Order: sequence, then C-alpha cells, then structure tokens
Amino acid sequence: MGIFCPEIRELQAAYKPATDRVLNWIKNVSDVPRSKWGTTSVNYHLTLAERLVRCGTPMPEDVLFELNTAIDRRQQAADILAKHGSADQRHEHMIQTLMRILDLFCPSSPPISPEMEGQEQLYAVPSFSLPQEWWRCPSPAEDSNRFVQQQFFLPPPPPPGFYPGVHLAYGNPAPGHFHYVAGNP
Repeated sequence: MGIFCPEIRELQAAYKPATDRVLNWIKNVSDVPRSKWGTTSVNYHLTLAERLVRCGTPMPEDVLFELNTAIDRRQQAADILAKHGSADQRHEHMIQTLMRILDLFCPSSPPISPEMEGQEQLYAVPSFSLPQEWWRCPSPAEDSNRFVQQQFFLPPPPPPGFYPGVHLAYGNPAPGHFHYVAGNP
C-alpha cells in the first residue's frame, strides 16, 4: 500500500529530504570522517547528536525547521499507514529517534503528540561505540575553523573620582554601592 498511496508519496517527498538534511547536518558538524558515513543506523545519529549537545553545539534554525518537518510528515504518514493496517516499526523507531534528537537540542519542546504526554519514553541504546576521539569536544585551538575565539574587552575607565572596586563591572560582588573619593561630589 504505502508507496502507491498518493498521500504517502506526497508526505515522503517532504519527510525524506528533511530527514536527510538533519542527519547530514549532524554528521557534518560531528566531524565524522566521510569514509565512515555509509549506511549508518539512526541510533548512530542519536549518539552523534548527544555528543553535539554535550559539546554545546546549537542546532541552527533552518535545521530545526527541517527536523520539525520530518517529524510532522513522518507522523502523518504513520497515521495513514496505521489506518490501513500497514504500521511499520522501523518508521515508528525513526520518528521516536527524531523526536529524541529534537528533545536533545530543545529540551523545553512540548510533546509532539498528546498521546505521548506524561508517558515515560524508552529509547533504544546504540549497540556500538564511537572511537574515543569522537566523544571529546575539540578545543578552539584544535578546531579553529568551527570555533571563533572570543575577544574580551575591559570595561571603560571609571569616571573621575569613582572608586572602581565597588562596581559590578569591575568584579565587586556588592552592586549598587558607589563610593566616591573624598573631595568629589
């Protein structure tokens, strides 16, 4: 039934490229060597996404949009298939994995479906391990292409007669207390 149903084909035309863009972004940003790309399991992408979140890598808005599109269209397709008695466990697993990736990057996201609200969700644990160097977050010195070193600037000099040791910008934990040098108003 699936591929011959016009509704499913239309949804696939939206969710397949959206899913590919999200998973490719995860692989590209994770610095996984292209020789290792091949056919990888969805659990592998979840593991890479967890690494990105642990390293503090934010998901760009366009990728987040694609992720939401992929989840929504896949869920619509799954609902149609379920109505026709053609539910697919692999399809459901992919939806759950994409939802978990969304939850990793946007922890405050509301549940995608009302049925999932309040339920404990179980996620498959990957049965493989990544080389140790893929788990380590690169430092700015190691990866100057992806990280821009922050430049820190000192605050402007205080006004005449102002004792800088009492202002928060100068490291004093007592805000709101301004001391002036004697003789100045």
